[in-house]
Amino acid sequence: METLIFSVSQLTAYIKGMFSSDPLLRSVYVRGEISNYKLHSSGHSYFTLKDHNSKIRCVMFRQYGQPIFAMQDGMDVLVQGYVNVYDRDGQYQLYAERIEPFGVGSLHLAFEQLKAKLEQEGLFDQAHKKPLPLLPKRIGVVTSDTGSVVRDIINVAHRRYPNIDLLIVPVAVQGRAAAIQISEAIDALNVMDESVDVIIVGRGGGSIEELWPFNEEVVARSIYRSHIPVVSAVGHETDFTISDFVADMRAPTPSAAAELVVPLKTELEQRIAGLCLNAKRAVDMLVEEQRRCLYKLQGSRIMRDPMQLLKDKQQQLDQAERYLLINMHHRMEIKGALYNDLKHRLEAFNPLGALKRGYTMTLDVEDESLIKSVSELSLGQRIHIIYDDGRAQAEIVDLEVERENDDRR
Repeated sequence: METLIFSVSQLTAYIKGMFSSDPLLRSVYVRGEISNYKLHSSGHSYFTLKDHNSKIRCVMFRQYGQPIFAMQDGMDVLVQGYVNVYDRDGQYQLYAERIEPFGVGSLHLAFEQLKAKLEQEGLFDQAHKKPLPLLPKRIGVVTSDTGSVVRDIINVAHRRYPNIDLLIVPVAVQGRAAAIQISEAIDALNVMDESVDVIIVGRGGGSIEELWPFNEEVVARSIYRSHIPVVSAVGHETDFTISDFVADMRAPTPSAAAELVVPLKTELEQRIAGLCLNAKRAVDMLVEEQRRCLYKLQGSRIMRDPMQLLKDKQQQLDQAERYLLINMHHRMEIKGALYNDLKHRLEAFNPLGALKRGYTMTLDVEDESLIKSVSELSLGQRIHIIYDDGRAQAEIVDLEVERENDDRR
């Protein structure tokens, strides 16, 4: 018997054919833990699926799309696909066509992942929430232009405030294109020339798949960056979406959103009437109070005899003038007595005052210096003798010095 000799490629092709012909391996479900996950720039995903005993290489080509949730190492998943051989490496691997998290739906997992991400970034913070206007002039409504939702919003809004202005921006509310359309509509309302005071974003009830556009990140970020307050009204009261957490206010239903945004015109009219009545009462009370003050003034002395007040003031002025003159004379007398006392003291020390009592002063003729002692004189010296009523000129013809002065010398 002749021995068959295969090349590596031939043997690999034979084994690959065996895998391809096995109906069980054409569509298989495999549960395992993800490890070594890598998303290639080509869009293909590569990872290993393992359990406590074995592992298998896996690839998911981009034509099958990417899971809606974020794949991570350690995640327990259920992979549906087929098993075949990779020719180049001669290894069998699992070609994934669909991946679901085991034990929980992919949409639910994607919801929780995005919610945790946006919450960590602060998109749900209360500090970012904007208050709704008391009476919006124009309301933007981002929803489908067909179906009951838009009719319910219009009916409720016009019932509560008949002449309210609604701007309907029709968008798809389910399907692949819905999230982008909703995001673009919110952005457009924020930049349009016609001012919008508040935006309602929503749709009616449905499955989680039908509500999914309102769980998309692109919609959440458009709501977050909107400078116009946004009310999220998606599904029924028990339905929660990412839009509900980011929006400035959540409404349980679209109809409830219209009730939150649009005030009752009759209630506003009643409030205005009440305010007008309160204002009228306040004015009436003020007028009555001022009237009482006027009556009181009319009965006062100044209003009965205004000249009497002038006379009283004139009398007070005259009395003040008298007091001022008396006080001035008194102070002048005190100052005059003080002046005379000081004058007498100064005169007592005035050397010229002694001349009145018969004393004289002797001055040198040449420099008019005062001569205080005989020792300052000399024979033949000419002097002036000062009297109280004049002066005389004399010449020294004799000098006589007292003995006491000689002894001191």
